[in-house]
Amino acid sequence: MTVEPGRISKIALVAIGLVVLGLVLVNLYSGMRKLQQAAERKRGVASQLEHLERPAPAFSLTDQNGRTLDHSDLLGKVWVASFIFTHCQGPCPTITKHMAELQKEVADLPDVRLVSLTLDPARDTPAVLKEYADRFHADGQRWFFLTGPEDVLKKVVQEGFLTAQQSAPDSDQIIHGTRVALVDRRGVIRGFLSGTDGDLAARAAVRLRELHREKP
Repeated sequence: MTVEPGRISKIALVAIGLVVLGLVLVNLYSGMRKLQQAAERKRGVASQLEHLERPAPAFSLTDQNGRTLDHSDLLGKVWVASFIFTHCQGPCPTITKHMAELQKEVADLPDVRLVSLTLDPARDTPAVLKEYADRFHADGQRWFFLTGPEDVLKKVVQEGFLTAQQSAPDSDQIIHGTRVALVDRRGVIRGFLSGTDGDLAARAAVRLRELHREKP
């Protein structure tokens, strides 16, 4: 049987099209699979961080009212730590807004404290932090905005609370982690939650109430 040359060309084109389509589908599946694996890894890391346990770092820093706050002052308390700076154009206002919501959620728990450590102590003096704290209606007896020597804060934030930070190129901004740390009465970090999630206040309140019920 003979096949006309034109028909052979059409068959070849169809075959090539099927091969190309197959390659596209393979690449699409591979890409989707990689995205799925990345999402699974992200969820896995988030789950591990949410229940990670390690000692909270030692520190002695200055709050928005010019008072010294030592880590030992928080022993016997349950607290949550966030990491922000006042001229942040990124996630910090959202994180602090959620912390303000959390302050309301746990207002009935006498042994809960909130701590916000600045990532830019050169600019964030106690007076600047006081103005920032007032903007979010922070209770100065329960919510502390802390500053101090830059090298000390970097060590506390990066090594103690496992929160990365680095200066943004050609900018006065700081790129940094956005998780908040939950600390129990013994001074042990009991996990991290995303500070930018809309349900942070609700989720953190549940965890803090659990920790508040624990004995030291």
